Amino acid sequence: MGAGLRASLGLAACAAVVVGLIAPSAAVATDGEAAPSSYSDVRLEWGINSVYQSPSPGGTGCSFFSAGTQLEFAAESGDVRIVKRAEDGSSVPVTKNSICLGKPGTELGQRMQFNGGSGQIDPVAGTGTLRWSGAVTANGYGGMVPWWIQDPALTFSGDGTAVLTATAGGWASSMENPTEMSPLRPRAVTVATFSNVELGADSLSLTPDFGGVDYFKLSDPADPASPRATQSTVNKGNPEWGSWPESFVDFHYETGLESYWHSSGSGGDGEKPGMPIVIELGEQDEPVVIPQVVQHVEIDRPRPLIVGHPVTFSAVIDGAEAVTWEIAPEPEGPWTPIAGATTQSWAVDSVTAEQFNDRFVRMSGTNSVGTVSAGSLYVRTVPFQELAITAQPLPVHTTEGNKPVFSFTAEGSPAATTFSVEQSRDRGKTWQVVEGTSYRKAQLGRLDQLTLPPATAADHGTVLRGVAKTGKVPGVAEAGYTATTTPVVYVVAQKTGKPQISAWKLPGFSEEAGGAIAVSGAGFTIPNSETGGSYSLDVALFNRDVWVPGHAGEPQWVSLSEDSRNGQYYQAYMAYYGGSFETVIQVPAGALSADKPYGVGTLLRHYAGGVNTYENRDMDTLSEVADPVLVEIVDPEPEPGTEPGTDPGTEPGTEPGTDPSTEPGTDPSAEPGTDPGTEPGTDPGTGVTPVQPQTGASPGGQGTSAKLAQTGSGPSVVLLLGGISLIVLGAGVVALRRRAVQTPE
Repeated sequence: MGAGLRASLGLAACAAVVVGLIAPSAAVATDGEAAPSSYSDVRLEWGINSVYQSPSPGGTGCSFFSAGTQLEFAAESGDVRIVKRAEDGSSVPVTKNSICLGKPGTELGQRMQFNGGSGQIDPVAGTGTLRWSGAVTANGYGGMVPWWIQDPALTFSGDGTAVLTATAGGWASSMENPTEMSPLRPRAVTVATFSNVELGADSLSLTPDFGGVDYFKLSDPADPASPRATQSTVNKGNPEWGSWPESFVDFHYETGLESYWHSSGSGGDGEKPGMPIVIELGEQDEPVVIPQVVQHVEIDRPRPLIVGHPVTFSAVIDGAEAVTWEIAPEPEGPWTPIAGATTQSWAVDSVTAEQFNDRFVRMSGTNSVGTVSAGSLYVRTVPFQELAITAQPLPVHTTEGNKPVFSFTAEGSPAATTFSVEQSRDRGKTWQVVEGTSYRKAQLGRLDQLTLPPATAADHGTVLRGVAKTGKVPGVAEAGYTATTTPVVYVVAQKTGKPQISAWKLPGFSEEAGGAIAVSGAGFTIPNSETGGSYSLDVALFNRDVWVPGHAGEPQWVSLSEDSRNGQYYQAYMAYYGGSFETVIQVPAGALSADKPYGVGTLLRHYAGGVNTYENRDMDTLSEVADPVLVEIVDPEPEPGTEPGTDPGTEPGTEPGTDPSTEPGTDPSAEPGTDPGTEPGTDPGTGVTPVQPQTGASPGGQGTSAKLAQTGSGPSVVLLLGGISLIVLGAGVVALRRRAVQTPE
C-alpha cells in the first residue's frame, strides 16, 4: 500500500472498515498550491468487530448484516450492499441462507459496503469530510436485537484524528425478554474515533480507538441529560481494557447490548475492539463467481420419512456447473455420492430404511473456482402406520361462559398435523367445525388438548367429535389422511352468577367399583389474605355425613382431582381462568357406600405458617353427583344405493366397547377396547336397569344388535331413528357410539 492515511493502536482485531477513494479530481489553487481533492465514488467497507464475525456451521443464528433499516434481510439497498471477504481479499455476494455459513474458529468475513460516497480531502492540511447515503442493520443474536447506522460521515480534523459519525436507531430488547422489541428514537452518535491519522493521495487506513478509552454510564440511560456515574463502568482487570465512544455506548444501553461495547471482564472482551481498516484505491474487483448456497436441503413432506413412500429432496446453489447429491451416516461424513442424482432436485420413488434411516443428506455444487455444499438434512424412517384415534374423548361437561377442554389422541405415520373439534346440533346429520378452538400438542403422555370457545346455553345437548388430519402426502394421498373420534355429549350447566359447582358421573361409574366424576365450577373468587398466608379453593368428593356447606372444621374428603395440586386451585390459576375450572375426580373402588350420601363440594383453605384452616365460608358449595343414563343406539340406515356395512365412518355390525373413557376407575387416556359394560344386555354396574337389546329388523330393514351408551342425568329415553345413531334425551343430554376410522380424502 502506498503512502496514505494510516491509523493503528496495535490491537488484536481482525476485520475492517474499508474506504476506497475512486477517481479523485484535484483543482489548482490560485496561489499555485494544490487545492483539496474531490471524490465522487467513495466506498466505505466495515465489519464492526469480531463479535459480528462468528460463523454458524448450520448457517443460522449469527449476528448478521442486512442492507437497509427493515427487519427482513436484504443483500442490497440503494448504494449499500452486504458482501463476504475471503482470505485472499476477493469478495462474494451473500444471501440470507449463506451469510452465517462458515467453519468454527474462522472469521465470518461479512462486510457492509456504503458505495457512491463523496467529499473532499486536503492531504496537506490533514482535513476533509466524506459522506455516504443509506443504512445497514446489524442483527444481533440472529435478529433478536437489530440496530442500524444510517448516512455515515467520516471527518478528518487536521490534528491526526478522525471521527466516524452516523444516525443510529433500531429496537430495544433484553436478555430477560429477548422476543419483546420496541423501536428506539433515532439519534446522532459518534460511532468510532481514530488516532495517528496520516492523509495521503492514494489510500486511507484507520483502526478505531478502544484501548484506554474510559466510559461512565448515564444514571438514566433513557435520558441523555441525566448525570453520569462518578465511577467508571469499564472493567479494567485486563491490560487492554477500553471502550467505544461515549454516545455509541449510551445508545446501546437502550438496545440492551451495552456490555458488548466496553470491557466488562467477560471472556469475550478480546472480541470487542474495532476491526482494522483495509483501504484500496481504484476500481473495485467484481465479485468472484463461485458457487453460492441459496437454499439448504429441503424435502416435500414432513419428517420422519415413511418407508415405501416417495420423497423429493431439493436445494439451490447458484453458479454451480455441476451438482452432486450425497448421503452419510454422520454430519462429518464419509459422504457417498448418489449415482444419477445430478440436478438440484432428487426424486426418490420409494423410501427404504436401509438407505435413509438415521442418515444425513446434502447437495454439493462445483465450478472452476471451487466446491460448496448446502447444509445437510437429517432424516430417519418409520413404517407406515394407519392414522387412528388411540385415546377417545370424554363427554364434555361445563358451565355457561367456561372454556372447556376437549382431549383425544391420534397416532399414525405420517402423523396428524391439524386437529379440530366438530359439533352437531341435529343429531349427527350434519357437522360444523367449532370456530375459535385453540390447540395444544400432547406432552408427557397427556392427550392432545383443544380448548373450546366459551360455552353457551345453545351448546347444551349437542354432540362433539374430534378430527385429526395429516398434511398432504404427495404421490400417496393428496388430501392427506383423516381420523375421527367417537362423538360425545356436550353438557352445559346454567350459569347462576354466584359460586357454583356441577358434577356428573362418567360412563362406567358405580358406588361399588368407583370410576370418574366430571366436575365444572364457575363464579369463584379467591380472596387475598389480610392476616398473612394465602387462600386456595379445595375441590373434592365429600361424604355429606362429614361435611356440608356452612360448617367449619377440617373436612375430610373421599377423593381429589389429579389435575389439581392436592385438590387445590390457587388464586393466580383461578384469576387467569375467570374463576372457573373443569376437572375429573377419580374415585377408587370401595371408597363409597350406597347407604351414605356424598357430593362434590368446594371450600376455601387458608394456609399460613404451615397451618391449614377452613374458617371462611364464602366459597362453600356442594352438588349432588348426577346419575348416568343408559341409551340404546342402533346402526344407521345405509344411504340408498349403498351396500350395508360399507360406510367407512360407522362400520355397522362392529362390536361396541371402543371408548377408552368407559372403564371404571381408569385414566381416560387408557387404551381403547377396555369397557366391560357396553356389551349389549350386560349390566354395567351403575345401579340403573340397562335397556334391553332390540332384535329383528332395524328401521333400515337390516338385522342389528343394539349398542349402549351412557350420559348425564334425566329419565331413560330410547329413540330409534332410521339412519341416525345419535340420541337426545329428555334432559337434553346426548350420547353416541361410533368407531373412529381413517380414510384417505
